[in-house]
This record gives sequence, structure tokens and C-alpha cells, in this order.
Amino acid sequence: MSRRTLLTLAAAVLSGAASLSGAFAAERSPVHAAGEPTKTLRLGTFEKLDLITAYYRSDAFARRLAVLQVQREAAVLLENKAEVERIEKQGAALQELAHKQLAGQAPATEVMDYLKPYFAEVAKAAEVHVIVDGVLFKDSAVQQVDVTDLLVQKLPPARHAPETR
Repeated sequence: MSRRTLLTLAAAVLSGAASLSGAFAAERSPVHAAGEPTKTLRLGTFEKLDLITAYYRSDAFARRLAVLQVQREAAVLLENKAEVERIEKQGAALQELAHKQLAGQAPATEVMDYLKPYFAEVAKAAEVHVIVDGVLFKDSAVQQVDVTDLLVQKLPPARHAPETR
């Protein structure tokens, strides 16, 4: 598949085009010559809710919360009430954002930002040309591959301290 076709497809997907078949018009006509192979595009997709859930259970998010907790404890020790309030509001805002994301009422920007460095690696492992959030339509030249599990592996769960008795 040519670089131009891949770029055209990526532009179509990113622009929210309902049909991906137009991206192949230059290379794949509906009328194929006898014996002409049909080129297949492997399209990686994922379940956003699974990624959001994994992110909020991940070690990466636990570290982010730990920083806030340490900052809050320091502000309490310094008797800086304004800083304590600011940090508590930030924590509440994070919790509200998580709820909205899980309900599909807010974009999962920080989750995607965290995963962004891994997309190329996941695409290579899954042997896909493109990774997209969702597919509204695909023609027979597109093979859809679920890469959710490969992305979730990049969000290892938080290690909780052992319980004390």
C-alpha cells in the first residue's frame, strides 16, 4: 500500500468520514482486473471504556495521586489552608473527570496522551496500519483488528501496599 493511500486514509479517518472506501479509490477500483489482488488495510480499533478503566486503575495514575497526597500533607504540615483547599479541589476535579469519562460525557484526553508513545509499538505488534477510536463503516478492503488488550498492557495496575492486621 502506498504512502499516499495511507495518508489519504488517515485523513479520512481523522476527519470523521463515514466511508473509508474513498481512501482506496486510487488503488482499488470496484471493477478489478482478472487476477488482480485486492489490497487489505488492517485497521486497529479499541474499546475506549476499557482503556479509561485501566488508566484509573494503573500505576501511572496511582503515582499521580500519590504526588497530590504528598503535596496535601506538606501543605497541612505548613498550615497552608489555601494550598490544602487548592489540592483538595484538584483531587475532586480529577474524580469528577473520571466519572464523566466513564459515562462518556468527557473526552479521554489524558488517557490517550499517556498511551500516545505506545501507539506505534502496538500497531507494529498487531500488524495494523492505523489505530482509530471507532469505525462507522468499513468496506471489504479493511480488516478490523481489536488492539484493546495490547494497549491495556501499557497500563499495568497499581501495586497496593499489603494490608496490615
